[in-house]
Amino acid sequence: MTGPRARTARVYPHTVALRDGTTVSLRLMTAADAGRIAAFARSLPEDDLLFLRTDITDPSAVALWVKNLEAGLATTVIAEASGETVGYASLVQNRVAWQRHLGEIRTQVGPSHRSRGLGRALAGEIFAIGRER
Repeated sequence: MTGPRARTARVYPHTVALRDGTTVSLRLMTAADAGRIAAFARSLPEDDLLFLRTDITDPSAVALWVKNLEAGLATTVIAEASGETVGYASLVQNRVAWQRHLGEIRTQVGPSHRSRGLGRALAGEIFAIGRER
């Protein structure tokens, strides 16, 4: 099997309930989400952007992210509420062959969904994917 589904045995999309009862859908990011991720990044407060590893408001940075997804070097879970991207968690594997078992987890939640348990849900989801590997 190819595509993002091949990289995990977990079933997507699925829904999680946040502490306040809000439901959020989690699914794997695909190349078709590039514009949505860039739009999400542009909606973040300027201070949040300072802590991002790369400037994902830049379409070329998101294009590189998509290339990493397609190459199997990254897996990203997107959180959506009411059709809007409200957060993501990404597992980025090291490109050096002898360190491919190492990865970095990156998580970002939009201001409207903070302090509700979404960050914890995303971190748990991406950590579970990492453990599968």
